[in-house]
Amino acid sequence: MEVENKEEIKRKKVKKKKSSSGTNSKSGNKRTKSKSSSSSAKDSRNKTKTKKSSSSKKSKKGSNKGKKHVNNQTLEQVQVAQAVPRSTKSKLIGTIGNLIFYVTLIAVIAGAGLVYFGYKIMTVLTESMKPNKKTEYKNGFEKGSLIFVKSQDPYELKKGDIITFNPVRGNKSVYLTHRVVGIDKEKKEKRQAFITTKGDANTGNDVPIGASQVQGKVVKSIPNAGFILSFLKKHIVVVAILLSTLFGIIVTLKYLRVAY
Repeated sequence: MEVENKEEIKRKKVKKKKSSSGTNSKSGNKRTKSKSSSSSAKDSRNKTKTKKSSSSKKSKKGSNKGKKHVNNQTLEQVQVAQAVPRSTKSKLIGTIGNLIFYVTLIAVIAGAGLVYFGYKIMTVLTESMKPNKKTEYKNGFEKGSLIFVKSQDPYELKKGDIITFNPVRGNKSVYLTHRVVGIDKEKKEKRQAFITTKGDANTGNDVPIGASQVQGKVVKSIPNAGFILSFLKKHIVVVAILLSTLFGIIVTLKYLRVAY
């Protein structure tokens, strides 16, 4: 009986050892499983991180490419806009505006210069100085001509000169422009009315005039240009408003062209 009890005790000890080793192997397997699962989770996290970083890099690259594309488009549009020449219509308008501007400027400066140097600009209102086959002079002019009268010393006038004068002594609102046909030397020395005039198209001489009635000598005539001057004188206010408005428009257009 004692022997059998000893054998049973040995068997029980062996069973206990086996059971303990089995439990130890199971717990080791569990630990390895948990370790492997944690490592796989870490790997998956790393993969997601790398995916996210790569996607973010791609999105950044795409946005940069988009910006570059937009910038390239805007640069191309600017270059095309600069390369496209102005139309012939705009060029024509600009040329006409410049022409009007410079013609007006030259006319104003020329008029001021003529007045400063003693010239008068007048319009011929009659045909009394129209060239005639019977006269020996061919430098007459017709109605509507524009004449330039320069101040002249009356005592230095000669026969054949064309002068502008006041036919009535003391009345400077009426003017005549005729040719000198005679100079009385005796009356000239006495400072009397010594100048006799006549229109080229007239048949008779004018009443002699004195030195104080002479306004000047005609130095130049332009056919038909006097009509323009007469119109400007009659409508001076309207013309002044139109010219000032036109001048302002031209200056504005030139400024905008330079600015843009």
